[in-house]
Amino acid sequence: IDTLYAGDTGGNLWRFNIQDISTTNWTVNKIFSANPGYTNGAADNSNGRKMFFEPSVFVQQDGSVRLFYGTGDREHPLNTAVFDRLYGLIDRGQTTGMGISEANMLDVTTDTLQTGSVAQAQTALTALNNLTNYGWYVRLDQSVGEKVLAPALVFSGVVIYTTYSPSTVANTDPCQTGNLGTSRVYVVDYRSGEAVVNYDTTNDTTTPANTRSQAPGGGTLLRSDRSKTLGGGIPSGGVMVTSKTGKPTLMIGVGGSIATLNPVRAIVTMPLYWRQKVEFQ
Repeated sequence: IDTLYAGDTGGNLWRFNIQDISTTNWTVNKIFSANPGYTNGAADNSNGRKMFFEPSVFVQQDGSVRLFYGTGDREHPLNTAVFDRLYGLIDRGQTTGMGISEANMLDVTTDTLQTGSVAQAQTALTALNNLTNYGWYVRLDQSVGEKVLAPALVFSGVVIYTTYSPSTVANTDPCQTGNLGTSRVYVVDYRSGEAVVNYDTTNDTTTPANTRSQAPGGGTLLRSDRSKTLGGGIPSGGVMVTSKTGKPTLMIGVGGSIATLNPVRAIVTMPLYWRQKVEFQ
């Protein structure tokens, strides 16, 4: 282990470099701050985004590191005053003094890559691939108080987040039927936050704005296809389970039971075994 990552309840993400044999040479840097956030609306510019869980870390072939996590106040799951986020941050070696925030990332909330015109999608793609960009984020602004209360999971090119939205009914007694809130799972492309599974079939009659919105096997991938409602209550994080046939299945605890979803990618994992002979001289 040469690098550690940790979030805090102030909405900051930290990198600890511990690869040197001497502890005096170890360093720590704040590589991202979630507060304040989006500034185009007063309500969405509020502070209060917190990180309670470790990020899911993915090292790319070029050596850069991507970190996936969401914000949400685990201590106050019924809070509706904060607009929380899904993040896909790139660690480009930034340091505390660089002050990396959402201003250095691409807001992909409206999913311009799939819902926009060809020209708009190309502009967003160019921005994502720019070396001055530090990743993407999604504003959870479709349901009041929606937040992430479990770790994210990156697997086979997609990122899986679970979220919880508290009930908005007048009676807030959690013991009353129907007041458990709503749990959802988000499955998105790790590079761009785009939808990758056709969860919303009601929009399949929509004429695709560009080829990125065409789902494999038919259908349309738009913003609403990013997520699927699982039930009521606070969900667990996703766990990928591989059967003896090599088929992966996503499992999420919700409402006292286990929700299972089809594999997010059409892949089969194959275990490999070998015996190594060591000769002693």
